[in-house]
Amino acid sequence: MKDEVVQEYVINRKTMALIPAFHFEFCTIALESGREYFVKRPPLELIKAACLNGGSDYNGRRSAVKHKTGMKRKLPIPVDIDENIFAFPTFSPAHPDCSWIMLSHVDSIVSDRKVSSGATILTFKNGHKINLKLRSELVQKQLYRTSYCMTCFASKWNGNDSVYNSFVPPSGTQ
Repeated sequence: MKDEVVQEYVINRKTMALIPAFHFEFCTIALESGREYFVKRPPLELIKAACLNGGSDYNGRRSAVKHKTGMKRKLPIPVDIDENIFAFPTFSPAHPDCSWIMLSHVDSIVSDRKVSSGATILTFKNGHKINLKLRSELVQKQLYRTSYCMTCFASKWNGNDSVYNSFVPPSGTQ
């Protein structure tokens, strides 16, 4: 399928990740299953726009996550609760290398020992892989934190005997 440069991109259920790009024509690579979009807006702007589309602004989502989870930094964001889109940043959202990963698409993470001890290979459920300049332990921590965030916000699971209700984050994940 043809990849294209676009002015706008709307995060949707197919979105797997938003990766910063340092290119003169575009700022973000939006990964979808079998397709990449090269977007002229930076990843954080796309997250903020998607939050508005999902019913709240980015700062409101951050405040709600802080309130419900007690987390303070590198907060996962419930981008669109109705669509089950929860994203986590790989660095501080203000950091230029910060990617945003959509939790529902993550299959596995492993340390990339060939590159360095500080690199991780993240595999999506469709088999697509990306390299992150981040230790696998930190990516795992973000996965746990985002799963916990999901349990706090996903009302369709509240009151059920779902596996999400029994999730307890490992100590030290906040």
